[in-house]
Amino acid sequence: MSATVEALVATAYGPVQDVLRHTDVPRDEPGAGQVPVRPAAVSLNAADVLLTHGEPLLVRAGFGLRRPRRPVRGRDLAGTVVTVGPGVTAWSVGDRVAGEVPGSLAREVVAPADALARVPDDVTLVDAATVPLAGATARQAVRAASVAAGARVLVTGASGGVGGFVVQLARAAGADVVGECSAAKADVVRDAGAEHLERGAPLPTAGFDAVVDVGGGRALGELRRAVRPGGTVVLASGRGGRVIGPVGRLLTAVVTNPFVAQRLRPLAAKVSPDDVAALLADVAAGRVRPLVGTVLPFARAVEAFALLEAGAVRGKVVVTLDG
Repeated sequence: MSATVEALVATAYGPVQDVLRHTDVPRDEPGAGQVPVRPAAVSLNAADVLLTHGEPLLVRAGFGLRRPRRPVRGRDLAGTVVTVGPGVTAWSVGDRVAGEVPGSLAREVVAPADALARVPDDVTLVDAATVPLAGATARQAVRAASVAAGARVLVTGASGGVGGFVVQLARAAGADVVGECSAAKADVVRDAGAEHLERGAPLPTAGFDAVVDVGGGRALGELRRAVRPGGTVVLASGRGGRVIGPVGRLLTAVVTNPFVAQRLRPLAAKVSPDDVAALLADVAAGRVRPLVGTVLPFARAVEAFALLEAGAVRGKVVVTLDG
């Protein structure tokens, strides 16, 4: 077995075309409670591009001040178990798994055994790879919004990975969903089961029972006024200013919440295998359909990042590592 594996790494912070490259990195050996996985598909998230840029600048305190401390890119994977480390009994060689594993854009990656969920036989690994971060965030956002049958719900950023899952989960809960996105991506929102709202169009006063803000492009006050008294605004966007990102907006929501008629709920989503497994079951049952927009091979992974960086995709971008 080779001592190295091919991976996509960031040599510095900056535009993806400038800093990403394929190279060999040392193959990790599994420790207690760990599982080597051979990724078959890795889905990209907006956070992957932001971290490649080193933005918001605040994150560099934890991820490396001048360059990424952990240079291998990727987070969300689906693949097969290669072997198991000491003490692992839940997984066997050949099991199909999915989960959030930082550094997943490599030919092999060592994952914590308890970070993985089993992929049902009738779910493709491409579809499964879209689920961990986007799907878990969406499930937690819908719960935080207390979405119920008959509710009218607005989802901003509805044509993206998280937004697409939010739309479908809210619809599955019996809600009437309006999805905001650009006119060019309106068909994605309609196909997911939502009424389309043009990005930036005026919002009706008290027109919704809940808003799930994934797009991050509207002022907090505007979103709040669009929700009836007693309704909920969930802030699920990771976007914001270049220095502190969404932190200022989220803190404003926390401080404002006791004094307004709506419930303001900042969401710090944490991927759990239980959420991933539940959503994979929804996919297997046909209740939810991953919105896969672009699939590219590992050799074109930098191009995949560039498409996401440019906003030139609908749904999820997935990189495949077969072959």
